[in-house]
Amino acid sequence: MGRISDGISRIYTAAKEGQWSVFLPALLVFYPFIKEVKVADPFLYKYQSEFQNFTDATINGEIYPYFTYAYLVSSIPIFLFTDIFLYKPTMYLEVLGQLAYRFALVFRDDVLSQQIGHTLRGISAASDVGCYSYIYGIFEKDQYKK
Repeated sequence: MGRISDGISRIYTAAKEGQWSVFLPALLVFYPFIKEVKVADPFLYKYQSEFQNFTDATINGEIYPYFTYAYLVSSIPIFLFTDIFLYKPTMYLEVLGQLAYRFALVFRDDVLSQQIGHTLRGISAASDVGCYSYIYGIFEKDQYKK
């Protein structure tokens, strides 16, 4: 156990001192991987119809369209927000949107909460641009492999 904590301590110290050559690329690979692993998404319809007792008309007509329209409406403001405030606030918005969506999905059973959750999921999906553009914005051109 001592070796693991020493290794983590050494990585943290290197990151703190500005030596990002190993830590930042590892983080930039790890974060999108964890973010994109959504094991519950294929079972979302079944969960909402069987466990939350929503009808097919309610799910398809009142809940799911909120994701699509929120994504559509928030895409342009998110692009501008990313250009003005750079990448990290957009990434934080994405993480908070995903957390609020999962909270509303698991702990709330009414239609309004599901609509709010899917709206936040749409905003979070539009905020993906912050993560992927951060990868290209943080490194200089000479650091890319040719």
